[in-house]
Amino acid sequence: MSDWTIDELKKITRTRIRTLRASMTAEEHASKSEEICLRVIRDVVSIMKPGSTLFTFMPMPGEADVTGILEHCWSNGIPAAVPKVEPSTRDMTFHYINSYDDVQKGRYGIREPLPSTRLAEPLSAGLLLVPGLAFDAAGRRLGMGGGYYDRFMEKVKASGLLFPVAAPAYELQLVEKVPFEAHDLVVNMVITERKSYHFHNFSTPG
Repeated sequence: MSDWTIDELKKITRTRIRTLRASMTAEEHASKSEEICLRVIRDVVSIMKPGSTLFTFMPMPGEADVTGILEHCWSNGIPAAVPKVEPSTRDMTFHYINSYDDVQKGRYGIREPLPSTRLAEPLSAGLLLVPGLAFDAAGRRLGMGGGYYDRFMEKVKASGLLFPVAAPAYELQLVEKVPFEAHDLVVNMVITERKSYHFHNFSTPG
């Protein structure tokens, strides 16, 4: 049995996946991101019920570029919201955006919604797309370590909503077993450039 702690195992896994992602060329990032976006739109967004909100994210460097999904939502009248974080309180809120004019560079260099954008509360049916570094066959997710998405979903679950979670990611981010703790977020689906993996009775909102 390993003598490493969970935190040490998470650090090792994060380093390994970041190294693998960094080994991809810009062309590979672009082509795989495009395929991931097409799969997300086909397998998830296209079957969302009218009025459902897509809660998604603005990608960091190295992550799958999911902005194509946002652009699809804008072109098809699908409500879309992205996060704004507050490191001092470790809180995260989502805000509706209708174009790139509604975002600015925020903390960590990630684009965030402008202060003038409308708050998107998960008070009705929605679907959450989450970033992450590693995922396994049980739907376990390894994030960046901030816990923002873990806390957000705790609030959603407390409200009793059906709020499925899907993760757009590169195939190389799939690992045998993610170091996991009870408070860590579990996803219903991982969508890579090769395949859509379903876990835990995934269903779309509405």
